[in-house]
Amino acid sequence: MSTNSTNPSTHKKSYTVVSVSHQGSEDGSEEDSEEDEYDKYSDKAWLFNSMKGCVSQIEEEMDLEDGTLQKCIMILSNETELDDEKPCSTDHIVQIYSPTAPMYIDVHFQYYCHSCWSEVEWFYSLGYKIHCCPSATASNALSIKQGLKVGYPADVHTCNRWQTLCWGYYDDSDRNYSKNWQCIECGQVELHEEGVVDIHKALFGELEKPTEMDSEAMLAY
Repeated sequence: MSTNSTNPSTHKKSYTVVSVSHQGSEDGSEEDSEEDEYDKYSDKAWLFNSMKGCVSQIEEEMDLEDGTLQKCIMILSNETELDDEKPCSTDHIVQIYSPTAPMYIDVHFQYYCHSCWSEVEWFYSLGYKIHCCPSATASNALSIKQGLKVGYPADVHTCNRWQTLCWGYYDDSDRNYSKNWQCIECGQVELHEEGVVDIHKALFGELEKPTEMDSEAMLAY
């Protein structure tokens, strides 16, 4: 199984989900150019539109004004290859800023799916890193990627205070390849209660635990 992601040094520009921003690029530099204009037909449109749709739904469920959370999300790096409007590989870094405090979370996601003869190579890994305050290299995607670990999907987000949310891949060990290939999925969700509480605290403040007498609230908690 290959876990090679796209080249982190490729020059990309950052932009928010709610609108395009020219606040920086993957190498941390700033640029002013007509080329910065958002191209709705480009590969980046897939990520932009997907995130906007999901976040809009969350805002609606939380009874928030449209754009409240969207403006808190910055896409720093996006390397996506589409096949018939579906991603066959993607590697991107997104920052989610707290709407109430000077805290933010780096989110990294990598995905790869490629068919070769009688087998399919597939893997993904999703992780996050909580920051209590902005750093000098907060918007530098290359610097962020250098803090990730090169290895199997389960290992990518295991150093430099990164936390693994989930990962998965098709097993290619024990002669599981070529004509003998079988779709054997390996993976795990590693986000537990403590991680959920930490994320809520970073974005929205302390999470007040309801009394055990309120069964409905405890279930939601």
